[in-house]
Amino acid sequence: MRHVYKGTFVFAPSAGTLNVLADGYCLVDDGIVRETSPSLPEAWQDLPLTDFGSRLVIPAFTDIHFHAVQYVNRGLGHDKTLLDWLDTYTFPEEARFLDEAYADLVFRDVVHDLWAFGSLHSAIYVNISAKTTRNLMSRLEAAGLYAFVGKVNMDRFGGVLTEDTDESYEETLRFLEYEGDTVRPIITPRFSPSCTPELLNRLGALAASRDLPV
Repeated sequence: MRHVYKGTFVFAPSAGTLNVLADGYCLVDDGIVRETSPSLPEAWQDLPLTDFGSRLVIPAFTDIHFHAVQYVNRGLGHDKTLLDWLDTYTFPEEARFLDEAYADLVFRDVVHDLWAFGSLHSAIYVNISAKTTRNLMSRLEAAGLYAFVGKVNMDRFGGVLTEDTDESYEETLRFLEYEGDTVRPIITPRFSPSCTPELLNRLGALAASRDLPV
């Protein structure tokens, strides 16, 4: 569907270039910006128009690496190396999200703050639970946000969250039952130290068979 927007548009057509179109018009077709114009072209005059006056209209931010289950403990652990930081702070915090009430409380703030900061597109990693992951996906979808979301896999060196290999794979299949429009599932092995070669191979085959991002 074609739609016209009026406002002051700020955009970067190329690296190092910033354009400002004051009191201009923008044509959007099927969710894609097709063209801008300093005045309303005759060909657009019969299209639906949303008038933002002179208010700024800017592209949204995109966060390509966001651990939603680490939101509460962000900024902690500068006294630790990576593996100690995971065992001391991160894995115990991620385990708290197995409690649905706690997950609801934090995810409410996560979704609110993504909107507040203008991060409308994200790649988000949750924890080992399909239920917890789908909970966040539903909230993102309901809020009109766009995201790739992954249930984390780790069948070794995962501290309190270490999964059995078969369990990790089966839980991934349950996670993939989610269906949405603006939120899509991705395959998310945490990193190579926390996944056995067997699990990595099975997840890779699953991603290939279903054409899923990793």
